Amino acid sequence: MKKVTTRGSKRAGAAAVAGALIGIAVVAGGAHHLSAQAKPADLDGVYLRRKSVAASEDAARSTAIRTATGRLEAPVQKRWRAVVEISSLPEPKLTIASTSGEIAVAKGDRAPLKTPASGVTRPITENHTVKQQFEGRNLVQTISSSSLAGLALTTPLEQVSRYRLNEDALTLDVETTISGGALNAPIVFHTTYDRQ
Repeated sequence: MKKVTTRGSKRAGAAAVAGALIGIAVVAGGAHHLSAQAKPADLDGVYLRRKSVAASEDAARSTAIRTATGRLEAPVQKRWRAVVEISSLPEPKLTIASTSGEIAVAKGDRAPLKTPASGVTRPITENHTVKQQFEGRNLVQTISSSSLAGLALTTPLEQVSRYRLNEDALTLDVETTISGGALNAPIVFHTTYDRQ
């Protein structure tokens, strides 16, 4: 088992999490196929979380977190569950904009994360980096954290979010995998957004 130490108060840690790992909502329902006509720029737009499936997606997310943290020792387990729960809360709105040289993803009312479309990693903070690039017809965003909400990480915590536009060109599926840190298994979340 990987060694994890805690620093700072729980309240300060919980507050720091919101800005540390950018919580991204994710898709329920497995793989979806993209239209043969879809292009990366087709993802550009404003999307709102689909309310009709939000409760089931949230329940699946919480179950995945409990399962992946189940083998951690009690004090560490409680802390990790809180950190992952807070940092992975789905945003009600996503905005995606891209050009040939830049990708910008805004979650909720936050300023967008802008990166080169080439997939170059750039710092967000001293302990966090982001990389965004198109892989085929998917937009893949990777956020890595070397320290998170008072938890000293022996290996970086990585959150990979894969954005996929369904055949209807109206449904955005985002699948996020969180791995590393003290987690002994990846956590996979799913959520659904509707294009506005």
